[in-house]
Amino acid sequence: MAQALDHEDRELSWTGRAVDIDRIEAELTKLRYFTAGDPEGAEGFAIRTSLVNVVVYAEDDDIAAQASRVIEDLAAHHPSRALVVIARPSEDESRIDASLAAHCHLAPGVDQQVCCEEITLHVSGRAAFHLHSIIVPLLIPDLPVVVWWAGPLPDKSHLIEELCEVANHLIVDSSRFADQLGDLARIREFASLHDCAIGDLNYERLRPWRDLVEQHTGTAGLGDWLSSVKSAEIRYTEQTKQPPAQAILFLAWLAEHCAWDLGSVSARGSDRLTLKQNEREIPVYLEPVKYEGVGRGWLVSIKLAFERDGEAALLSVSRTGDPLHVTVRTELPDGVREDHVRIPACDSQTVLMHQLDTAPHDPEFVRLLIAAAPLIQATRN
Repeated sequence: MAQALDHEDRELSWTGRAVDIDRIEAELTKLRYFTAGDPEGAEGFAIRTSLVNVVVYAEDDDIAAQASRVIEDLAAHHPSRALVVIARPSEDESRIDASLAAHCHLAPGVDQQVCCEEITLHVSGRAAFHLHSIIVPLLIPDLPVVVWWAGPLPDKSHLIEELCEVANHLIVDSSRFADQLGDLARIREFASLHDCAIGDLNYERLRPWRDLVEQHTGTAGLGDWLSSVKSAEIRYTEQTKQPPAQAILFLAWLAEHCAWDLGSVSARGSDRLTLKQNEREIPVYLEPVKYEGVGRGWLVSIKLAFERDGEAALLSVSRTGDPLHVTVRTELPDGVREDHVRIPACDSQTVLMHQLDTAPHDPEFVRLLIAAAPLIQATRN
């Protein structure tokens, strides 16, 4: 059943139980006719403006609802046909229940409805083992396919493999992994087997930190000190006994930025690592701290101490009482400087938008995962 909400902005929906794929596509077409005020299809239908297919895998209805809100909010910048899939292979009955929605509005200067479509599929029983054959007929041909795995990785890989058979780009969120470091290693192995780019929303949240370090080691007089790092400290919100994915991913990026040898890593417990730059040893301290306002395992501060020719320098980036503001402090022999910087929000909508803007075959994250492998192994032993 479809229902228009108002004249300029409309959301129409339809729900069916135990449906087949052909019925879903037919009902989507009807929704577009309804939005044009022409339910019989005599005069026309609303324009579909999808630029990408987004397939979201959610392990339950709550995660599916969260993902749906993010996709709808992104529609103005990344109009898509979105398929939200909740698979329940353990159920006895094999069937597909579907909910369809068309989020529509009048485009500026165009007297016609423009629509983005969302399909929510509850796939039960044996059908859940054949997601590829269910999803492919519902994709818009000739558009890229992004798969967003919105929850923890499954114990077995068949579901994610089914989805990646259709994907150009797989997006995960390592902050949701049950075993963050172990599952990062699994994603690295998975990337080597499948021809799709892999991105991580959790790594995307580090973008402001990486930008600030690059900026201040390049323009604040610290560029010449990168070969003289004495020690590094990374603090993060309390989570588990092991360092979280964000801390390890940032350390892997930092090691590459400073030309440290990641293969040289050794560990003294899980909170102190030692890396080498040439023959110099650089201790790295990983410390959980109490901090409210951001996710568990997110960065709170980083500090780099430098020493050369009897002189010292320092760079630190620390969250303030407001999680979206950080203090950047540089200490050089000729003086001290503090900058107060607002960093972008790291909500799912913002970081997903960055991922959708990324070229589908950008190898940065996969390359970093490969580089981080010794760090992951050292902190898990």
